Amino acid sequence: HHPIYDFKQESFVPAIIGLNSGEGRMFLASLYNSTSMINTEFQTYFNRLLSIMLFYNQYTRHEDLDEIGDIVLKEYFPSGRLDDNTHLNMVNMISDGCFTHCVVDMAKKLSSPVYIYYYDYQNEFSNNKLFDSLQKNLGVTHGDELNSLFKNYSLNSNDLNEDDLNVSRLLVNIWYRFATFETSTIDGTDSGPAWPKFTFSEQFDILHIDSAQPKIIQNPFYEKYKFWNQLPYSFNLNQTITQELLNIKTEL
Repeated sequence: HHPIYDFKQESFVPAIIGLNSGEGRMFLASLYNSTSMINTEFQTYFNRLLSIMLFYNQYTRHEDLDEIGDIVLKEYFPSGRLDDNTHLNMVNMISDGCFTHCVVDMAKKLSSPVYIYYYDYQNEFSNNKLFDSLQKNLGVTHGDELNSLFKNYSLNSNDLNEDDLNVSRLLVNIWYRFATFETSTIDGTDSGPAWPKFTFSEQFDILHIDSAQPKIIQNPFYEKYKFWNQLPYSFNLNQTITQELLNIKTEL
């Protein structure tokens, strides 16, 4: 069984789903130094390595990988090369292909109320500091919003500064109200503006958190979602899973 074929919603409960502005940033440590790529193999074997990095190699026919890779390369690297100072191109490609597409797709699949947020506030401490020393503004990396929700002394023993503390209070209030009350607001207060439920369209509303004063914006992901959704994935899971089971049986 695989979620692509057999996804079933087990309970009708509201859900918060979101993503950060630079989800793919955490991959850069293994790909770039401050100016250029350090692993040139990614350029040479782009189509194959991209499919592994974004996991679609598990359900796409091998003969389709080149077509998908060529389309993606043209979209995010118009020159056809992973040139110097293309850090943001790489972050956007990984963020859109591995996170944005999946987040919107899951929101569409759920029949219960869904509330979507876009987290774009950079704390003083970032998980990026655990991976590399790149001093580039490339968006808020995967997991950085957790620094506003939970205290993790093993990663950062310092107290939050005033701005970070205000954003932390905001997130805690939003999550608390969502879990406690029937109606959700964009700032977690009783008098705050309502947080619109997700309805898929070209202009659906999402909560944009880039400071302690959040706001509702119109969907910035529609074109990105449409691009990744139209790629010629073959979803060849039955054959893949059957072969894996055969291999396991042979080994046993």
